[in-house]
Formats: sequence, structure tokens, C-alpha cells
Amino acid sequence: MGFPIEKHNELGLELIDIHNRMLQMMGAIYDNYPKDSKVWALTNRAAGAIMELRCELDACVNKEHKDNKDFDPFKIYFSRIRKKMKSSHLMGPSPEHRQ
Repeated sequence: MGFPIEKHNELGLELIDIHNRMLQMMGAIYDNYPKDSKVWALTNRAAGAIMELRCELDACVNKEHKDNKDFDPFKIYFSRIRKKMKSSHLMGPSPEHRQ
């Protein structure tokens, strides 16, 4: 039971896009709403839910396809995000702004 590897690949790409859009929204919200606002709390909760979903699907793909030698499970939900983030300016608020 579970998704075929092709569906995991598709969902992984969709979650990368959602993650990047979320980072854009977080930066804009951080710049315009106080950290103790409900908007900021909801934004953080949404970002956390996206991360939790990625983690759970990552665990699923590793369990469902552990015997499949034709794919690298680390390239589905996380490594592509790190690669894309390194070349992206969508990293959220800068450290000096968080002070």
C-alpha cells in the first residue's frame, strides 16, 4: 500500500513549490506583522504542517520502497529543497531583521 515512486516524485516537487511559496509569504508577513500576532502564529503553524507532511512522506517512501535499488530516497522530499534553497533568495527574513 502507498504511492508508487512516480507519485512520490510528483508530490516531492509539489511540496518544494509549496515550501518556497511559504517562505515568500513568511518573509512578507514577518516584515508587516508583529511576532505575537495571530497572522504570524498561523503562518508558522502552516509552515510546520508542511514540514511535518514532508517528513511523514519521506518516512513512507523509505518504508514503501526500501528494496528498490533504482531510486535515491534522499532526493525526493529533502535534498532537492536544500539544493534549490541554496540558489534561491527566498530564505525568509534575514538574521539581522529577526533581532
